[in-house]
Amino acid sequence: MQPVTAGEPAARSELIDAARGLAIILVVIGHTSQGMTSRGLWQGSSLDVRIYEWMYSFHMPAFFFLAGLFATGSLRKRGLPRFLRDRVSTLLWPYFLFELLNLVIFRVGAHVTHKLQPAWTAVAWTFFTAAGAWFLPTLFFALAVFAIVISLPVSVPMILLLAISLVVRKYCLAIPINFVAAGLFFLPMVILGAIVGGRVQQVVRIPRVISSVLAASIAWLIWHGTARHWEWNYFGSLLLALAGTGMLLLAARVVDGTDGGHWLAWCGQASIGIFLLAPYAQVAVRTLLLHVHLTGKTVQLLLPSLAAVLFGGWVYHHRDDLHARFLFVFPRWSLSR
Repeated sequence: MQPVTAGEPAARSELIDAARGLAIILVVIGHTSQGMTSRGLWQGSSLDVRIYEWMYSFHMPAFFFLAGLFATGSLRKRGLPRFLRDRVSTLLWPYFLFELLNLVIFRVGAHVTHKLQPAWTAVAWTFFTAAGAWFLPTLFFALAVFAIVISLPVSVPMILLLAISLVVRKYCLAIPINFVAAGLFFLPMVILGAIVGGRVQQVVRIPRVISSVLAASIAWLIWHGTARHWEWNYFGSLLLALAGTGMLLLAARVVDGTDGGHWLAWCGQASIGIFLLAPYAQVAVRTLLLHVHLTGKTVQLLLPSLAAVLFGGWVYHHRDDLHARFLFVFPRWSLSR
């Protein structure tokens, strides 16, 4: 079926890639900041908490909205079985592969350092419910639910689907399986992305100066809102998520067509590679900085983050030359074109 209230699916564009690039850079900075917190490098400063609250109020929801922009178009082109198979190949496969790799590294490291290891039952529960690295299984589940519902023989208007998802969002976090609870929580963002669809390209018509002012204003609004913990409120969290997503698109518009815009699009196209490989670069650079006694907050935040973005992006864009495509796509399944 074709949901009559949905927008026409968005076409791939550098603007959307750049917005995704900004989002993945914020993810990397957030993870670097968390690493600094765990090592006491933010001691005496509350800035880490403010950065965390500001970024996490919108940068993860933005990925679900951006995925929703293309969901209906991909589903119409491929059909439900191929749509789901492709999402298994590009979302669940990398999750299982890297979680197994990280588990091996953790267990070996814990054995060498004689640290207490968690029980295998706890490890298995965390692994299969995505209680730790939740993002990829959650995105898969949200997209799968969306695709299955709008493929039903009974037509469900998109606005009605959005209303139902907003009700479910209010109660779903009580579900004990993490990726199911989180997938339902973020499902409204996927649906909103599908409703907007190709209309998102209207952002390019906004003059750069106005885009700059709007993006800065929204950034301040989010900073102000998270200071008052709007993210703890049902409607406040949704407002922050939508506002932050709009801010990313407006910021991408500011640099659209420039060298900076091209670089952000490069990051956005490689977002899965950056997400998966960033932790290894972060640990390596952070260890090197500590070894040479560079413990300043700015250095510890920016250099590991920059290295993580560049390393993950470079590997992803050279995955064929490196024979590393299997890291990101299940090797026996070629994606539907």
